[in-house]
Amino acid sequence: FYVANGEDRTALLEFPSKAAFRNGSDPRILKLPTPAHGNAQIVYNGSFYYHQNDTNQIVRVALSGPGRGGDTLKLTGRLGLEDVAFRNDSYLYTNQAGNYVNILADENGLWIIYSSRRSNNTMVLKVHEQSFRPEFIWNLTLGPTDKSRGKLFVVCGVLYGINSLTEHRTELGFAYDLYTESLLEGVRLNFSNPFGNTTFLSYNPGDGSLYSTDDQHQLLYPLLFNTTDATASGGGDVTT
Repeated sequence: FYVANGEDRTALLEFPSKAAFRNGSDPRILKLPTPAHGNAQIVYNGSFYYHQNDTNQIVRVALSGPGRGGDTLKLTGRLGLEDVAFRNDSYLYTNQAGNYVNILADENGLWIIYSSRRSNNTMVLKVHEQSFRPEFIWNLTLGPTDKSRGKLFVVCGVLYGINSLTEHRTELGFAYDLYTESLLEGVRLNFSNPFGNTTFLSYNPGDGSLYSTDDQHQLLYPLLFNTTDATASGGGDVTT
């Protein structure tokens, strides 16, 4: 079980289990080859992916196997985002400071969401896991309301947005099908921030659940998948 160290950007904390983390057991401190930025990283298929501080680089390090070198994690890949905004407080989410990049995974693999420094658009990049190279990039023109949503995440190829990270009762009020390139209208899914300060949210395709940190409380939201009556309409511009 892994936790990013908010006080040390060059460290990743490793616990033998989730229970050990909850019980406050002492972790093993793993050193990153370069400092990380933000908290929108991901552990996926034995690797840790993160945004390198003050650069346009996404870094991959091995958590197991031949790339693991004791307490120092070895770099196994780099991906440069040519037009990513990573300075001057040009954060991905206008109502939440701290992240220029959001690294995600769903049933289709790895995704990276970021703001373009050349426009106000939101970029969604599908990454080939083995080669660690771009597969497709969607250049989405989201309105001011969508840019100010609390968090974006991808499930089954659909980009979702949560309306608020501070309201106790809110909604997943935005859904865009990346593969059909269409906005799904009529999507209104209830969501709660019970402690009123969600700072982390990510989907785990392994168990079909959302994981969040709300005012330092670690929460899990199991998802029930079903067909919906949402209708598709033309959405943002897409570049492939």
